[in-house]
Amino acid sequence: MRSTKTTSFQAGTALLASALLMTTAFAAEGPRYTYVEAGYVSLDLDNGSSFGGDLDGDGFAIGGSLAVTDMFHIFTDYSDVDLDSNNSGFSADYSQFAIGGGINYPMSDTVDVVGQLAYLDVEVDVDSFGSADESGYGLYGGARAMIQPAWEVNGGISYSDLGDGIDGTSFSLGTLYSFTEMFAVGAGFSVGDDVTSWTVGARLYFGESL
Repeated sequence: MRSTKTTSFQAGTALLASALLMTTAFAAEGPRYTYVEAGYVSLDLDNGSSFGGDLDGDGFAIGGSLAVTDMFHIFTDYSDVDLDSNNSGFSADYSQFAIGGGINYPMSDTVDVVGQLAYLDVEVDVDSFGSADESGYGLYGGARAMIQPAWEVNGGISYSDLGDGIDGTSFSLGTLYSFTEMFAVGAGFSVGDDVTSWTVGARLYFGESL
């Protein structure tokens, strides 16, 4: 009679080996650029003495990307955050829409250098003060790297210009882990000129190009 303990150990070893083989198979190449994603956003705005001091809050973000060729992709994203003042009773709604294109140049089989240009539209609606809507452009330069078959890290520098002296630079760092060929979860952190944010979310990957 076979030992139950030995049988269980063998079954567990086989399952682990199968999982490792599957992980290597679905993510053995570089970063992918065709996906949709959604997540939670937390935003902290150091506004000084304007509008009663600092603002912070949370909301959601949705977006997607499409690989048009092996080295060019288009993308769009939208975020909406409810903000509250730390020093007064008013609140504000902050939303941002972006659409643009980017170049992803492979430095190796697992590392891409990424450059993006986007059109930006930002709207802020402050209780009892009215709303403001500004548009401009954003630039991004950074890298995406698969440090393990299913694990990506990414980071870069962003610059935005909405006209009328409204501009800023931020630095971001993020990570993604793919549980299957299609499904990944991730988190990111960004810090810039008086603005700090972090996100957690999920991503669904699809085919690489049209």
